[in-house]
Amino acid sequence: MNEIIQTTLDGFKRDDPKWKRQPFVKRKELYRDLMVEYATQYCPHETPALRQVAADSGDLHWRRNTVVHGSVAILGEKDDKSPTGHSPVFKARGWHKGKPTEIDLDEPTLTTLWHDIAHLGGALMTVYLQMGGVASGPIVIIEDREFLQGPRAGSFRTVPIPSKRPLPPDSSEE
Repeated sequence: MNEIIQTTLDGFKRDDPKWKRQPFVKRKELYRDLMVEYATQYCPHETPALRQVAADSGDLHWRRNTVVHGSVAILGEKDDKSPTGHSPVFKARGWHKGKPTEIDLDEPTLTTLWHDIAHLGGALMTVYLQMGGVASGPIVIIEDREFLQGPRAGSFRTVPIPSKRPLPPDSSEE
């Protein structure tokens, strides 16, 4: 997101060195505003997808920050199968919109958070590439349902990504 903000500011010939030190919420608003302005001018069909990425990031950022930057509480939960009668339960504690929040640090919760962040990153990359952005390496985008069904369900459909970069002179790709 930060790279896209900087690239868009450069493209609009705007200089705002303070934006990098803004909290996430302000940078997300700047991202959304710049992308809507850009998409309206150059690719209006991508505006809804950009708005959705910005909306989805709002829920993810506070959950991710609570896990990464919050404190960890270890609580005892009654467990008759345990020799001590209790099992440890790990929680991440932090603040969201001025209120205390708590997130379980168990495998299902962390796996869901990881997947949600990965999907948001994939959605952002897809929109960016569809708008003509250039990736720094080979990118293949496969829909979840296709990937989870595997090759037996048919061939993987991928999003076509035209390369806008010139190939290096020693490249054998054409």
